[in-house]
Amino acid sequence: MGVQLSILAQSSPSIGIFSYIDVLEDVHYIALLNSSRFLKTCKAVDPNGEIIIKVFVKPREGYSLTSTVETLNKESMLLSQLPNVLNYSKIIESNRAGYLIRQHLRRNLYDRLSSRPYLHEIESKFIAFQLLQALNDIHNLDIVHTDIKTENIMVNSWNWIALTDFAAHVKPIYLPEDNPGEFSFYFDTSKRRNCYIAPERFNTQLYNDSEKRYEPSKEMDIFSAGCCIAELFSEGIPIFNLSQLFKYKTQEYDVNEYLNEHFSENKELKELIMDMIQLDPTRRLSTLQLLEKYRGTFFPDYFYTFTYDYFRTLASLVTSIPNTGSLTEKCLLEDKQNVCNNSLLKVYDDFSSICASLNFPIITDKPKQAKDKLQPNVFSSEHIKIGHNTFVQLKSFTSYKSIQPVEEECALLFISYLSRILRNLTSSSNKIKCLELLAAFSQFISDDNKIDRVIPYYETCFEDENNSMIQALSLQCTTQVLSAVEQVNKLNENVFMDYLLPRIKRLLNRSKEHLYVRMVLANLVGNFVSLVSKFREISLMSRLNSNEQDNDESILTNNKYNGRLMQQMEEIIISLLTDSSVWVKISLLDNVLSLCKYLGKEKTNDIILSHLITYLNDRNPMLRMALVEAISGISILLGPVTLEQYILPLLIQTLTDSEELVVTATLETLHDLCKTGLVNQINAFTVANEISPLLLHPNYSIRQFSLLTLFEISQQLSKPDLYCNLYPIIKPYFGFEVEFELDVMLDSCKTPISRTIFNLLCSWSLRASNSLFWKQVMSKEVDAFGKPTSTFITRDYIPKNYGLTNNTLRSSKAMDEHPNGFVRLFDNSEIPLTTEDKLWIDKFKTLGMKDTDLWKLLCLRSYILRTKNKHNEKSQLGLHEIDENLDKKYSSIGIANVMPHNVFYDIKFIEQEETDSEELPLSENDTQKQLMEHSLLPKESVPTIVNMNGSLILRNKPSAITTPNLRNIYVQLEPNRTHNQVHNPYSPRRFDDRSFPIPEYVVSNSYEGDVESIEQFLKSIDISPTLSDYKEFGIISNAIKKDGRSLISLKGKSICTLSTNIRNLIVSICTSSGSRNPYLVTGSLQGVISVYSMRNIVNGEDYEPALFFNCKATLTNMIMLQGFDTFVVATTDGFVKFFRILQYDPLQENRQSTYTKEIRSFHVSGESNKSGPNGAMDGEEHVTKMEEYIADDKAYLICLTNRSRLFNFDIRRLDDMNFINIPASHGGITTFCTNKESNVLIIGTTKGIIDIWDLRLNILVNSWAFDNNCIIKEIHLMTQLGKNMILILGGSSSGVLSVWNYAKTQCRLIVALPERTPSIENFQPITKRLENVKYNSGNLNSIVSTVHTQGTTIIFSNNETSDMFMLDLSNTNHSKVLFGPNKSEYIFGGRKGTINTTIVSIQRVSSTTETTSSRKNTSNTGNMVTTIETVQRQDKLYLLVGDSLGIINIYD
Repeated sequence: MGVQLSILAQSSPSIGIFSYIDVLEDVHYIALLNSSRFLKTCKAVDPNGEIIIKVFVKPREGYSLTSTVETLNKESMLLSQLPNVLNYSKIIESNRAGYLIRQHLRRNLYDRLSSRPYLHEIESKFIAFQLLQALNDIHNLDIVHTDIKTENIMVNSWNWIALTDFAAHVKPIYLPEDNPGEFSFYFDTSKRRNCYIAPERFNTQLYNDSEKRYEPSKEMDIFSAGCCIAELFSEGIPIFNLSQLFKYKTQEYDVNEYLNEHFSENKELKELIMDMIQLDPTRRLSTLQLLEKYRGTFFPDYFYTFTYDYFRTLASLVTSIPNTGSLTEKCLLEDKQNVCNNSLLKVYDDFSSICASLNFPIITDKPKQAKDKLQPNVFSSEHIKIGHNTFVQLKSFTSYKSIQPVEEECALLFISYLSRILRNLTSSSNKIKCLELLAAFSQFISDDNKIDRVIPYYETCFEDENNSMIQALSLQCTTQVLSAVEQVNKLNENVFMDYLLPRIKRLLNRSKEHLYVRMVLANLVGNFVSLVSKFREISLMSRLNSNEQDNDESILTNNKYNGRLMQQMEEIIISLLTDSSVWVKISLLDNVLSLCKYLGKEKTNDIILSHLITYLNDRNPMLRMALVEAISGISILLGPVTLEQYILPLLIQTLTDSEELVVTATLETLHDLCKTGLVNQINAFTVANEISPLLLHPNYSIRQFSLLTLFEISQQLSKPDLYCNLYPIIKPYFGFEVEFELDVMLDSCKTPISRTIFNLLCSWSLRASNSLFWKQVMSKEVDAFGKPTSTFITRDYIPKNYGLTNNTLRSSKAMDEHPNGFVRLFDNSEIPLTTEDKLWIDKFKTLGMKDTDLWKLLCLRSYILRTKNKHNEKSQLGLHEIDENLDKKYSSIGIANVMPHNVFYDIKFIEQEETDSEELPLSENDTQKQLMEHSLLPKESVPTIVNMNGSLILRNKPSAITTPNLRNIYVQLEPNRTHNQVHNPYSPRRFDDRSFPIPEYVVSNSYEGDVESIEQFLKSIDISPTLSDYKEFGIISNAIKKDGRSLISLKGKSICTLSTNIRNLIVSICTSSGSRNPYLVTGSLQGVISVYSMRNIVNGEDYEPALFFNCKATLTNMIMLQGFDTFVVATTDGFVKFFRILQYDPLQENRQSTYTKEIRSFHVSGESNKSGPNGAMDGEEHVTKMEEYIADDKAYLICLTNRSRLFNFDIRRLDDMNFINIPASHGGITTFCTNKESNVLIIGTTKGIIDIWDLRLNILVNSWAFDNNCIIKEIHLMTQLGKNMILILGGSSSGVLSVWNYAKTQCRLIVALPERTPSIENFQPITKRLENVKYNSGNLNSIVSTVHTQGTTIIFSNNETSDMFMLDLSNTNHSKVLFGPNKSEYIFGGRKGTINTTIVSIQRVSSTTETTSSRKNTSNTGNMVTTIETVQRQDKLYLLVGDSLGIINIYD
């Protein structure tokens, strides 16, 4: 077919080639790429990108290419599935031409051989290996290429090849031997005259035989591939041109000359090429034979086992191989970006397996850092973190060179791939991973390749101005990679001067708004200067080893280079030293020693030290502390002269810094300097004199480092200097004779002053106005640094300056009247005091300071004054900067000498006159006093019960008792004189209808000034007493916190039954939390409140209530204030009343007295203490549920009304009433609970919707429903199951009880009752269109009416079977049936419904018939459990169960 086309093809089209392209749909012509006469190759674009179009212009109209198109389509369909093949994506025939269209790739193998970076040997081998694999794949499909040449082997940026332009059905198989023009017409499109065609294809006879169709052989492709491999390894020099091939065919050209010239040292390569270009086709090895023969010799074994397959997988991701049956795969730009990201993540996740497959000896131990010190250079490390827990330690190339894959630099294949990926990544996190992988793989390539192949890609990231993290990490990785370099060639020895430093400087100038980048650069600049020195030393050593002689010109050039290099480094260092950010300066100080070493002593003094000194005046203590920590190393580098003249005076000055952390760091630095011996004796004594008073400082670290410094000074001195000079300085601060051993000095140090006294001393120094205590006079002496000194005045100073003699002063009457007019120092010198000073001294004594310790204040005076002065300087400095931006009217305000003051508030309750002698006692002592008065009555007034074998005998006459057990029957016994005072349940002492008045209080503060604005500000602050400050509520000091683990001890054994013999539904039971003598309070539907003593009930002494009270209205709810002897009652008349209960047993016998008083009364209308029960009629709005919300500064009662309104009010003052507006579309509110830690209110509604309300912001946070939207009956907080866990009773008819995480809106646990199997799908939260949820009238009262929670355990009753269950939600093994007719017929189990949800099931083991009959028997009783509560007495727990018949059962 090729012969026919060649005869018919036009040598030049009659019209422009672009006219043939424009007829194609969605294709736009760009340029003509070659001047071939057979197929015109054009570049164009379509919606998928750039394409190549090969155009065959038809010689005449009506010429058909149908058979050719069909053949090419079949071939392209087969080739489309191969990753190393680029097939024709479209094959089109028009009236005027035929078109072969494929994707455009920018570079072929011929172009790649002349491009930088030049191919490494391992890369060339991998390309040759791919070529053989590609040939093997196409030959297995019985396809022959017939036109393999370097121009038709496309190479992408990571050296993955693709064979393209298959010509078996387009170009002729054979060519004439006597007509080179035919070769040029078909195959020499580049006009290079290079020939890759097999010799046997030049056959004139077969070429002229156009009647017979000849098929190409696979050996022809083997020959062409061999020519390409030879050109590949000879760096672009072809093995044959056309004339050489003809000579080779006639055996006139010896190919060994070419092989020996270019591959003299590579025997395997010569053999490989010869096996492929044998003149006899039958002697050429197939691709499979070649791959097998040269495995492990020329081609590394890891090409076969891992590398090729892994890169083939990556290529399949990147090149978007089409699905079977398609020629192309359409891919959007967004899809390509996702492919790059996914490819990078695959390499990142597979890093460990890659290294293991290639025998890369990575060290993955986590870097160990010293515990006592932080890492000095936080951004420079020898480790790279890959993944979550893999830390790769970076090593030099020479340390791994003995390993074959490392020696062959196989890692270059992955680095080329990652370099290509880096430029196309869009995600910052993926770019970071790519940079880390480049650094990790770089340790397995040579030093030259590190600089040539890796560093340029890091430098391109410097230009990523939109992402400071990328810029900073590229800086860090650059130092890590270059730190592993040990050899530098001549081309790279100037890499810093010509390449790196200009880009770093440009990065620094562009990162003015990126603080993090400047911080990282400041921290790494020390590493860069170290690397600069290292590269210069390597270059110098390489010259010495090569015996190169430096002439004058080279020395001058080298000096100029070093000068320019130093200048560039100085500009970067000065820019960082003068940066506006404190944190950049701190980062620079972490690695400042490297800079000092590089610059030398002279420039360090001029550049570094001159700037660092100014840091001590900075207001940020972190910078001052960082400088002090770094200065010791600089001192050692610069020597003792600089230390004595500049550094040591600054350190002494810094000892009085206002920040104690800075002082501690300064002492540590002085300790290090003294330990090195750089501090001479004279300066050592000065240091000792300055730091000795700090032994009295309240800061532990300051005292310890002061002592350590003194100890180090003592170790440097001789015996005479030690005891003649140092000993007198430090002696006053030790309790006994000092022995200069560290342990002895630690034990003998005198007790320092407390922090309170120290703060008061500082306050005195700031506020002193007329004081001799702080008075200083200048001295003529100078210190060791040449500065004038000052001394405090003593008693001797007064007669010398005022002409008084000591005798006259001593005999003065004033001194006799004021014996404390002086304070004695440890050297017996006396310090005079003014009246103001004496007042301050009295304050110290009030704080517990003894007269014998006042000398400690004198010793610290100098330190305190200098600290105050430095503090004032910094305050004035900061104020000056602020004043520049203020108006002129505020410019005169100054706070120079003002210290912050603590103002304390005090609350005092106003005592009220007792108008009623029977008023409630407020304190426990008053209660005991009044009750003891009753205990003095004759014993016969209280009958004693004696147990006589089961009979009750009264030793004395009983009192008259009125009992309401039978409402219409009263039993009147003989009364006595104490009847009305003690035993009448309706007496005023028992229960007074009069409300207790709310105590008033006065708030005062400790402010002693007279500034009106401050007084007004202090008064504006709302200060309120806590609830525990109100004594009438009766705080319980020994309150017991209920724990779910104690429920395990419950056995379900009945102790007793409390009954009023009247069918009266028990609304609520509440119990006290006191451990000594707890009591329980019950409330019935008819409004009767009963108070029982648990001691009497447990001991079997009395089952009657100690107190009755009729609320005269229907009772709706009752709760106990936790931690108080107060319970709260809500009734239908709209009142919420607070009652206090007091119990006392004056005779320590079995009788006790119970006293109750109403202490608060609140009406839902917002009026407190509204008189009379007729304030609101039944049927109006009233409270149905309550919950207390008591914290340190809050005491609220949250109430729910019958009109579905939620409000809260302050329990203490009965004010601050706030309403919470819940959406009406969510249904009526049925229940709620609060999470005090999170300030969250959880609400349940009649539509089965749960609302989460933020009490701080007063907003609705979240809402959801589930299953069939049954009414939410109860919600309980279950914090011990996990944070944000709640138990919901209701919401579903299949799973009545469920546990949810309200923050994540996830169901975590479902309780499945017998004969009920809840579905997990029903417990998926419904969060949308909740306003459309309809009310579900299904009634759940017949199953579970209430539930009691404690810890992780819940207790509830199945009203259908009358069985009481105790279920441990964290461990079902602890679950059991406490009591019931079917106690032994249940089993408990748990299973995982989903990953997050557990189903706890309760199953019956009895038959269905028994279950049905049992249910019928129990359902006819008409009774159900209404309330469940527990009470603990003397480490034993009791269960209280109230039902609708008015019966309370007690179990242990």
